Amino acid sequence: MDVNLMDGSPDVRVRIIAAANELYARSGGGKFPSVAAVRHAAQADMNTTSAVMREWRRERQLPPTATTVPIPESVVHQANVALSTIWNGAVELAGEALRNAQANWDEERSQTEQHLQQVVEAFDSQTAELTATRDSLRDAVRRLEAAAEVEQTLQARVTKYEQQVDHYLSDRDRALEAAAKAREESAHLSGRLDALMVQNAELLARLGHAPTETGELHYGRGQCPPES
Repeated sequence: MDVNLMDGSPDVRVRIIAAANELYARSGGGKFPSVAAVRHAAQADMNTTSAVMREWRRERQLPPTATTVPIPESVVHQANVALSTIWNGAVELAGEALRNAQANWDEERSQTEQHLQQVVEAFDSQTAELTATRDSLRDAVRRLEAAAEVEQTLQARVTKYEQQVDHYLSDRDRALEAAAKAREESAHLSGRLDALMVQNAELLARLGHAPTETGELHYGRGQCPPES
């Protein structure tokens, strides 16, 4: 709906009346155009078109009034005998015209009622569309809120998992550092052990070939003197 056309400005009224007259002329003057057709042709909003169309229909639905036709003086003087017949014929013609006008008035009133029914139906249709749109928006809002809650829950879980991963990585780094330190200490102790074993072997060798107070060589356990 064009909001700029809802002010009922003169140019809009002119367009609506012109569109109504053109559509009415196309139908041969036998049927008033619908509000929807005039609204589409005039490119106006529903409220303004409906208001202008009510005035337009009202101007064309004024009931005809019977007028008193005076008896011409010439007829009185020239045809006094036929005056009654002529007058009765004129009255009969006027009555027929009045009846035709009344029939047209009834037809216009029926069309007005149809017009009002069209306006009511159009209003009901727009109301139904607005209600459906409002319900759809509410449903979308509910789904967005549910999605936001799920996202918040998942974000909390991700944060918790990230904290746990950071903790595990810290433990791993400390374990790797302790293992490296243990390897260094093991290598150091292994070196010391090798040195001690060498020293022990040298001491045993020295003890196995050491001379006694009598000048004899003392052999260690399990060693035999060389053959002469």
